[in-house]
Amino acid sequence: MSRGEARWGGGGIKTEMDDAVAMLTEAADQSHVDAQRTLAAVYNNGWANGRPDYTRALFYSEKAAEQGDTLSQYMVAMIYQFGRDNVTQSPEKAHPWFVKAAESGDRESQHQVGKNYLTG
Repeated sequence: MSRGEARWGGGGIKTEMDDAVAMLTEAADQSHVDAQRTLAAVYNNGWANGRPDYTRALFYSEKAAEQGDTLSQYMVAMIYQFGRDNVTQSPEKAHPWFVKAAESGDRESQHQVGKNYLTG
């Protein structure tokens, strides 16, 4: 568990979101995949400021996905597949990410790739 994750609420440490986000961002900027994935979740779920920020969620998900993180590949695909707020829906951008996650064994992505091939 990174210090940012501990500050976020793990390990019995008081939750201090601003500190957690700052530490996670520092780690994410140094290519720490777990920090990137955690920040994506923070922004995707609106934990940082009470409402989702899909642009930031996509940014950190893509950073982790590009390093081969399967869950992040799936999350990037989902954000593109359905579009969110100011992230434009783009099944064409989603499909390659579903394929990468599927190739890594993600069953939801395998299902989605199969559906894509059936429906075009």
